[in-house]
Amino acid sequence: MELEQVIRQIYRVPVEKEDKVTVAIDGNNYDVVNLGSHGIGIRLPNPPSFSVDARNHEIRLGIGGKILLLTGKIVHVTPYGADSHLCGIKLVDMGKETEQLLLDCVYRLRAKLFHQG
Repeated sequence: MELEQVIRQIYRVPVEKEDKVTVAIDGNNYDVVNLGSHGIGIRLPNPPSFSVDARNHEIRLGIGGKILLLTGKIVHVTPYGADSHLCGIKLVDMGKETEQLLLDCVYRLRAKLFHQG
């Protein structure tokens, strides 16, 4: 029996401060932990300021010298170390151009990640 190779189609890559990826959600700035073509992970201090819900949040994402105005939904809030939480945000209602900008950034960060390894 052969094992099928599984290739993950959607993933997030880690973001470092020197990558200069910024995010503001509903007007408040947060540290970006990871980024994908359809989502972003941010660090929240304790206690977390978000919870999983169905409402849309205004996302202002800075990448590659551009500011993208997006809409996102909170999909998870989980403990992240002793003093913070990781918040996963699904980006919704994006146009093709915006999606391509995010994908280009993800590919650049992925290439950097594997080049270092």
